[in-house]
Amino acid sequence: RITLAIPPAPATKTKMNELSSFFEAQEDCIVGSWQKYLQWLVHELDIDSMSILEQVVSDPKTFQSIQGGDGNNRLRKCFVDRFKEAVPKFQAKPTVRSLTHFGSINDQYSGANSNDPLASLINHSSTSHST
Repeated sequence: RITLAIPPAPATKTKMNELSSFFEAQEDCIVGSWQKYLQWLVHELDIDSMSILEQVVSDPKTFQSIQGGDGNNRLRKCFVDRFKEAVPKFQAKPTVRSLTHFGSINDQYSGANSNDPLASLINHSSTSHST
């Protein structure tokens, strides 16, 4: 797990929509599936928001540790710098998909979106940060 200066708060739909939108926009920087790479970041490293991703890319040693992903889903070597530069510049633009992708606020932790792999990231992240 990555140790951050500020402990992360549990992921919310907004944070996950923003992170999902970023990775979808940067999908050509990813070898394999951007969704699986994102799942790996959340499940293995607790990177579940753009603010945490910004901290990670600002530290060269930590950033290097995420580049290889799970082996199959990882950053393309030729696009590492582009990806790193895109993180602090990213501004999520609301879209119909990002507004509805995870269902209603009431469904956030209810499992109503159990068929949605990105929704499972919210549930994982919210339980992994609790003490």
